Amino acid sequence: MRRPTKFALFVCCFVALSLSASGLISMVDQLITKTVSAFAPPPNGARICGVVSGYVPAVGNAAGSIRIGGINYVIAPGAFVRGVVVGTDQCFSFCFDDSGRIARQDGEPTAGQNIPQICGIVTSFSPSLGGINGSVTIGGAKIRLAQAMAFPGQNQVAPGSNTCLYTVAFNDVINLGSYFFPNPSPKQVRIPQLVNGTTFGPPSESDVFALPDPMILTLDSDQASVFTVGPQTFGRTVGNNSPKVEGFSYSVPNSTVQGVSCSDSLWDAELELASDGFTEGDMVTLKLLNPDKTVAQQLAMFTITGGAAKLTQLHPDVKMHSNGMSTQGVGHNAQFLLWAGNAGYKTYPLTFILSTSSKAFSGCFQFAVDIKRSGGIGKVSVVLNNVNVKRMERGNDPFTSMGMGLHTGQFGWYPTGRVCEFVCWPCNVLPPPPEQTANLSGYVYCDSNDNGIREAGEAGLPNVEILLLNSAGMPVGASTKTNANGFYSFTVRPGTYQVKEIQPTDSSIMADGKDKEGTCGGVAGDDIITNIVIVEKANCTEYNFGEKCTSTKCDTICWRTTQHWINNSRYLPGGTVLISGINANNPVGIQQNLPAVRQALQGGSSAMQRINKEYVTAQLSLAANGGSGSPVVFNVFWSPLSCSGVSFAPVTLSNGVTLAPSSLLDTLNTQSVLAIKQNRHADMFLLADIWALVNGRCGQ
Repeated sequence: MRRPTKFALFVCCFVALSLSASGLISMVDQLITKTVSAFAPPPNGARICGVVSGYVPAVGNAAGSIRIGGINYVIAPGAFVRGVVVGTDQCFSFCFDDSGRIARQDGEPTAGQNIPQICGIVTSFSPSLGGINGSVTIGGAKIRLAQAMAFPGQNQVAPGSNTCLYTVAFNDVINLGSYFFPNPSPKQVRIPQLVNGTTFGPPSESDVFALPDPMILTLDSDQASVFTVGPQTFGRTVGNNSPKVEGFSYSVPNSTVQGVSCSDSLWDAELELASDGFTEGDMVTLKLLNPDKTVAQQLAMFTITGGAAKLTQLHPDVKMHSNGMSTQGVGHNAQFLLWAGNAGYKTYPLTFILSTSSKAFSGCFQFAVDIKRSGGIGKVSVVLNNVNVKRMERGNDPFTSMGMGLHTGQFGWYPTGRVCEFVCWPCNVLPPPPEQTANLSGYVYCDSNDNGIREAGEAGLPNVEILLLNSAGMPVGASTKTNANGFYSFTVRPGTYQVKEIQPTDSSIMADGKDKEGTCGGVAGDDIITNIVIVEKANCTEYNFGEKCTSTKCDTICWRTTQHWINNSRYLPGGTVLISGINANNPVGIQQNLPAVRQALQGGSSAMQRINKEYVTAQLSLAANGGSGSPVVFNVFWSPLSCSGVSFAPVTLSNGVTLAPSSLLDTLNTQSVLAIKQNRHADMFLLADIWALVNGRCGQ
């Protein structure tokens, strides 16, 4: 969301004037909503150490996982984790997306420290209460905490704190023996963030809101000092309820410290500079960086000379206001006039306003502040009182991110979606977009004539495991299993692959059959098809594995009509039946439940009555032919429906299973049981129609 241009000057002047007085900071805290943004990704990644006990890489659109120190982390599709050695103690630096999945890896893993831990910036923390699990998000890694348990050090944990968690985990939950402790590096500076939103109610108007999470500047030198603004540190009295404002100082001569925010692009910033000692020639620079840390835009530069911070550079699309009032240009001397405690003397607040219409600021950049020391024993300090960041609405923002506007005091909402893609400190280059994927699929089926060609009426085999291998025969991601129709599928990147069938051991299979390469070529072997060359966006199908099944006999039985069983209701066979509405979970004895069976055969127009009439009719025919213990009934179950002389257009049920004449009777029976147990009325009608085609094949 961009601020209206006509509103920009008013916003920044108001913020500058108020923040330079003692009252606004407490006002910001009073009006801020305490709800943490549901969409804001963490400002930094996490460093995770521990024994790696499991690893499944992400492949195509499928997520992967890695278990470190007893905690399982999901790897987002398209993300790669390098250097994993299962069974060893390793440390990884990961960046997480806003769903808590590993989005990228920063550098190679290093040897572990014999201490399983997670370190990073805390973005949310909920202590365990009674029977409720607590949680903490550290550097984007979302961790559950055991119920009714307080952990040592947790009283120091809050959003924005740089924290480590020593982990003792059971079933992915942090348990007794875990504790929190400060993360010594890198040093962080927290800055209150503002964002533009809209008030509720007529007339709706633009306003500025305080975000619950601060901007984090990460410093690239441990020799810099970070301090909380107060009377002794910066000559400012801060109210008890005021949000924390931090600054940083640097005194090492002939060197530079840089603080970088990797979480947001900004519109405005208000800062104060301070000097203590001999700082003649020192420089402070504000800039926007590209993700690879090269300078995208230099916003402003100050050179300390003659007891003032002289503005020596200013971007043409940036305005600077001194003390929230007058607009200043290059050459302005911001005098060190105000006492700043340990920091020496400071300038009036300086507000920088980036033009909302400038193309120079329309990209995704990281905000950076440099202090360059020239020499001497003095130090320079920078305090950013607040930043106004660039945000756009996302998802259900108006229902999750609400607070009081700082200008009007009216209740309203502010956007939480970020413009920039999330990157880790120190703002490494974003990974290239993922390659276009392709599809690789096929069937495992009963080849009735053993000719290696899948033909109509040849049923698929469910639950057969299929492996995807690379050209060297190594597994690529997780395996898959065929569905109820014998179908399997992989989403793959361009490359050369193999697919391997784990030979099924089902009793319906008599012997291994012929396998056949599909539409993208390859070489078919025994339970494996190799040399499958796949290009971008290809749809490679019919990589099929044939089996010789007992269903090749194509057995059937005498299927009687419903009227036959009504006419002979005194002489029904023994056995059990499943009746919707009577016994949805377990079949009941036919002879012991004759009234219920007779009622079911009468049918009716409702879904339950339709499925009962046709399905009970079929079950009675099966019982009359010996039931499930009969060899002929067993073979019928593993024969295609077409063997019973039926023909119909394929039907897809609500759970995605497709039934066709080539489907096994066992599949029709299984889906009927599920539809009854799950009370799926629409599927009951469809299944009853198929059973009606089966019933009556040998008349009255």
